[in-house]
Amino acid sequence: MKIQTIFSGALVTAILFASSAAFAAPHHEVLKANTYKLGQRIDSGVKSGKLTPSETRQLRTELGKLKATIKAANKDHKITKWERKNAASKELALSKNITKLANNRDVVKKYGNDKHKPAPAKQMQQGKHF
Repeated sequence: MKIQTIFSGALVTAILFASSAAFAAPHHEVLKANTYKLGQRIDSGVKSGKLTPSETRQLRTELGKLKATIKAANKDHKITKWERKNAASKELALSKNITKLANNRDVVKKYGNDKHKPAPAKQMQQGKHF
């Protein structure tokens, strides 16, 4: 009976020790931003002709800065409130800028990239279409 009690006590101690070691493992915080999706939105704007080359260059630069910010924040595995807030504000600003630049038709028309312009009105002269 004593052997069974000692064995049970040892088993419980081993289980508690193993579970406490699992909880004591270092916790690494990781800051994530959806840079892939932002990049896809830029690519989509280029492909559809909604973004000019200079706008694309500007957005890619901002995306690179966002990626650098995230990489620097993740380097020490300790994310501060300032790092989290800074990355979130850069991500939001880039997203808004993509939307703004992709929908500024006046600039796109100037460069001749507007694929959404209406068809030219047909002129009639003496009953013939030109």
